[in-house]
Amino acid sequence: ETVIQRSEYEGLDLRCQELKDQDMGIVVAKGIIEKRSTQLNLMYNDITPAGVSVLADGLRNKNSRVKVLILSQNRISDGGVRSL
Repeated sequence: ETVIQRSEYEGLDLRCQELKDQDMGIVVAKGIIEKRSTQLNLMYNDITPAGVSVLADGLRNKNSRVKVLILSQNRISDGGVRSL
């Protein structure tokens, strides 16, 4: 949450933060909806299909402005991709 609040531009760089599925609710609430980030970099975390499902719900929110989403080097598998 602190990293999200410190971000000063429209892109949110959360790579290598050891984020897990349970952190995605905060990413959605603070980074996607409240901060209205247009770019979200979540490379090199520990996100699985369950976390991607939470992200996908957030991306569907009418306040979402995300245009670029980077999820490489996570464990999202085909199930995570389908939820997007």
